[in-house]
Amino acid sequence: MRFASGTFIRRGDMFALQRRDANAPTNPNKLSLFGGSGEPGETAHDCAVRELREETSLQFRPDDVVPIMEYYRSDARRMQYIFELRTSAEDFEVFEGLGFEWHHAKELIDNQETTLGLQEALRKYMEMKGKIDVSAN
Repeated sequence: MRFASGTFIRRGDMFALQRRDANAPTNPNKLSLFGGSGEPGETAHDCAVRELREETSLQFRPDDVVPIMEYYRSDARRMQYIFELRTSAEDFEVFEGLGFEWHHAKELIDNQETTLGLQEALRKYMEMKGKIDVSAN
């Protein structure tokens, strides 16, 4: 089954999101999670780690990328796996898109500048708030 992995990069109660560029094949100029489609033979976790390494300069161990949820995206007809990477870095390089921006989750729900996939992941993430720690590091 087709799948994609996306990662919430967190510093305290802030989320680093990728700003896609005008040439992105989907959702140009929108804010999105770091991530992408899985490759043949790859696990969802392997995909998340690979995408973070391809898209950012963040230094981390694979075990630092923690699975937090999975669900079926009927609009994309694929499984969506969401991970979290906590960081103390305030700044890092981004190798795809226009860069990144720090945001609070609540300001992103129903924000016209975010992808529908990000909005769905954020809603599910906020629903899980009581089950996972969303406080500062």
